[in-house]
Amino acid sequence: MANSVFYPPIGLSGYARAGKDSLCAALIEAFKEKYNLEAKRFSIAGDCIRKDLEKLISDKTNLSVFTTKDKEKTLLRPMFVEYGRLMRNTSKGRYFIEKLSADKTFRKNNISIITDIRYIEYPKDEVWWLKDEVKGTLFYIEREGLEPANNFEFTNNKIIKSLADQIINTTDYKDLKIYKKEIKKIASNLVDFYVTTFL
Repeated sequence: MANSVFYPPIGLSGYARAGKDSLCAALIEAFKEKYNLEAKRFSIAGDCIRKDLEKLISDKTNLSVFTTKDKEKTLLRPMFVEYGRLMRNTSKGRYFIEKLSADKTFRKNNISIITDIRYIEYPKDEVWWLKDEVKGTLFYIEREGLEPANNFEFTNNKIIKSLADQIINTTDYKDLKIYKKEIKKIASNLVDFYVTTFL
């Protein structure tokens, strides 16, 4: 049986709708195309919250935690947010980190890209975990004209941005094709940076 390879993970941060998922998809593609390396998307809290609450919600309602319907997402979002806050506060920011760390596919034989580095409230919170505990790198993405979703996001992101290894600025293009081309070019440069720095 082949030994597992542990690549330093990549964390993505930025305001909601800054383009973290788009950048993640472009990074996965660029790693494969340029270096034949496998990269995989992970989420610290989003996926875990849904799994934790799936049975409760399905037993009590006709809703799915994985719904794609906007109306149902709106109904579920407050519960997701409050559950996330509860678990973070009772574990000093460690609950979702520990769940991700226990995932057998995390960091093994792939470059893990975490699309939701959001918090720096506790001494061993997400940013500390990424940079010091698992020796990863942090990319902060911001989009022209985009404002924080709330004061909480503004406060955390102001600090997180100052600790990023790379800050990526994107233009608020109305043309999706031009935006995707820009993200693809950014991803190509970031992949080169990663390979030069870590491999």
